[in-house]
Amino acid sequence: MDDSIYTKIHIMGGAGSGKTTLCLWLAEMLGYPCYELDRVGWTAAGKVPLQQRLAAVDEILAQPQWITEGAFLWWTDSLLAAADVIVWLDLPFPITGWRIIKRHMVASWRGNNPHAGVMNLLRFTTDVGRKYYRREPLQPEAPDDDFAITRAATKQILSNYPRKLIHCRRQNEIDRFRERVILHSI
Repeated sequence: MDDSIYTKIHIMGGAGSGKTTLCLWLAEMLGYPCYELDRVGWTAAGKVPLQQRLAAVDEILAQPQWITEGAFLWWTDSLLAAADVIVWLDLPFPITGWRIIKRHMVASWRGNNPHAGVMNLLRFTTDVGRKYYRREPLQPEAPDDDFAITRAATKQILSNYPRKLIHCRRQNEIDRFRERVILHSI
């Protein structure tokens, strides 16, 4: 895989895997826009309708260079197909769980946590551990069924893209990917 021609990058992974951090780093390093798909799929008012999500994806695809990040499946198929590289941050739950807790605590201390409260933290962390890391995929009820996203479903969908997939299971694999990007951007 030739890193020097990455112009369209899609980053996937569960909560706390480092998707946004990597996206923002790549955007700064490469000068490409970073699109956080959480902002495409959800607002403070709730879930964005599927047609609006797909329209936003079409706007991203029209750009010559982009980096997208999110855990979303099914409605992001066109991003997977168009990406030069797909980076799957597939870290174990003890690491991602700790990151979720840390992120929640920092946001709470700063006073900008939209999901403040210990019960919200416990509910979210438990849901991630029980749902995302389950061994079998859940059957989505619709293309925008964000609650059916599991690690197993992600693995199943990404099996269609073996030539462009970089599967990072440990932090040192993410660090190696970042080093390759640095080497090819000099």
